[in-house]
Formats: sequence, C-alpha cells, structure tokens
Amino acid sequence: WAINPSSAEIFLNGQDDDCNIDTHDQPIKWADNGHYYLRVGIPGGINWPSAKTAAEGLSFMGMRGHLVTVSSDAENLFLTNDPELGNGDNFGDLLNDHWLGGYQIAGSSEPDGGWKWVTNEDFVYMNWGIAEPNNFGDENSIHFAHDMSAGGKEWNDAEGEVMLPGYIVEFEPACVRGIDNDGDGHDVACDDDCDDADPSVYMNAPELCDGIDNNCNGMADEETD
Repeated sequence: WAINPSSAEIFLNGQDDDCNIDTHDQPIKWADNGHYYLRVGIPGGINWPSAKTAAEGLSFMGMRGHLVTVSSDAENLFLTNDPELGNGDNFGDLLNDHWLGGYQIAGSSEPDGGWKWVTNEDFVYMNWGIAEPNNFGDENSIHFAHDMSAGGKEWNDAEGEVMLPGYIVEFEPACVRGIDNDGDGHDVACDDDCDDADPSVYMNAPELCDGIDNNCNGMADEETD
C-alpha cells in the first residue's frame, strides 16, 4: 500500500498510512486500569452498529477490542485529556461526535431507561450533557458531544444509524473466570452471566419463551413473539 494523504488508515500496523496526525494507529494505555484505547476516524462517517462490529474486529497484544465503556470521571477525563484521544479543551476537541459502547434496550422507558454497555457491565456512571438524554427522535446510542464538564467530555444520545466521524475502541485483558455454578461456560466474574444458577441464562444466549431474560438484555421473551 502507498503512504499518502489519500490512503486509508490501516490501524495497528505501525504506519501513519494517511499522513493524518489526528488519526494515530497505536492504542494509548491508561495506567489506572491497564486498558488500552484507540480513537478511530472514519472518512465519510460510520453508524453505531457498524462501529460496534468494527471495534470488535480489532485486537491488540492478544486483547479483543470493543466500543469504549466508561465507568468513572477519572476514565472519562483520561479519554478527554490525552493528546492522542481527546486533546482536552484544546483546538480540535478530538472526541467530539465519536461513538461510545452505550446503547438503549428497545422498548425501555424514555429517555433515560434501559441504557447498557456492550460489555454487559453495570451502567452506573454517566456524563450526559445538560438535558440529555432526551430521545429527540429514536435516539438509542451514545456518542461524545456538547461541552466539557468537571468529568470531561459530555455525552449525548443519538439515533444509531446517524453517520458520525469515528469511534473509540477499548482493549482490555481477558477476565479470569471464577466459579461457574450452573455449568453454562459463563460466570458473573466476567460479566457475561446475569443468573449463575440457571444454565439457560447468560449474555447473548438464545431467548426462550419461558418468561425469563435468557440473553441478559433486560427483557424477557422479546424474540419469541
């Protein structure tokens, strides 16, 4: 491939293929949790489902990627202020309009019910902008937008099919599995089993017509109507 401004950036190959210093290709480590983060810019834009698929298709040092999940002011501030990721309040505001890994379960109470992370970890920390989320339309996905708060770059809800200029990938070490009480190959320690006493219940399990939330998405029997 040629390295020039008209080339597409190939991430994680150690080359600045498109000669664009605003689109680096090596993840940045946050010392507080040992995770790595990568800002991916997409000429022409990308919607949330495509960003999720693309992030999960990346790997770094044996770690699989996913759209970023944020659990504290400290993590949000790291993303905001790192020169390669957000560049703070300086020229560029690089995080603006980049997708995160937050989404809203279909049928949830609007505007603030049913928000989840793609990793199934608890959705507790939030840094919404003023009057957000507001579900202005069918807004079911999260991106960085609006202003800066004490916790860093604020968040906004948006329609998942909106084309935005990029997304943030997080790479984290595989968890160490704990006790699998129901023998389904999933456990609470790795955040992929919401009922470790029922082998039919785990993240992304087939949804059964049994009145139970088998796939851990917060809804029961939604795929069996």
